[in-house]
Amino acid sequence: LSCDPNLYSMHWWESRYPVPFPGEDIKNPIERMERARGEVKVMVDAMPKLMAIHPMDADQADEEVMLMEHSFMSSFNAYANVPSYMKWLHESDETPAYDYLKRILKFLQWQQRQRGITATRWVLKAPHHLLRMKLLLKEFPGAQVIQTHRDPVDTIPSIASMIHTLWGIYGSSPDASAAGHEWNDLMARAFHHTMDVRATNNKPFLDVRFIDTVKKPFEVVDAIYAHTGMTLSAEGKQAMEVWMEKNRRDKREAHEYNPSDFGLSEEQLKRDFADYRNKYVEA
Repeated sequence: LSCDPNLYSMHWWESRYPVPFPGEDIKNPIERMERARGEVKVMVDAMPKLMAIHPMDADQADEEVMLMEHSFMSSFNAYANVPSYMKWLHESDETPAYDYLKRILKFLQWQQRQRGITATRWVLKAPHHLLRMKLLLKEFPGAQVIQTHRDPVDTIPSIASMIHTLWGIYGSSPDASAAGHEWNDLMARAFHHTMDVRATNNKPFLDVRFIDTVKKPFEVVDAIYAHTGMTLSAEGKQAMEVWMEKNRRDKREAHEYNPSDFGLSEEQLKRDFADYRNKYVEA
């Protein structure tokens, strides 16, 4: 979706360095880009299997939750096992983090316009919002949400694998079981929170099956554009097709994981996500 020139998106380098460096040419932020590319290289060199889990590219769109890290109210448990911090975060009013996100997106949009990018709306993506959906819709009235669905029996071990990999970059002897239980519990709360929000305000939401994004991506694109009331130009569709060919999944190593590697089991996952699976997976 970020290939559409009618949509603003946030590149990885912008999330790391949203503010121009002193003396920088605002129309050519090459120093920020190069520094971010170096950071991606360090991460991938430290843990090569990261590319099979979550491809890293400083010059492509990524999750705006990394912008929220600058507010110091974000999911730092993606990088380390910090239960006391996460307990504090979950007990806090995270409005300041969303106010910051809105402000910095405006700043990035202004910078992109200086570089000749003239889109009409933003496309963003972060599972982080699932646990904060009520706040997201309050802070961004009019936002439309595309919620993708995949069986938690598959996704939770996958997330645990990614988190454990990241913990291995930033610390020594990461605990795989701790990563599994931390993110199993977090995502269970997140799914239930969003389900509660949708019970009273379902209009902004469009449901998309993950497998459909793989098997019939342009049918999904058409559904998204119909839901949002946007029109996909021929230029935008061609750009998407080129991107998809360059980024085919079979060009990367397979991401292999097993629930038991992270202290999880299929029976437990089915139990913890029973309501969600019954509504969105098994129907």
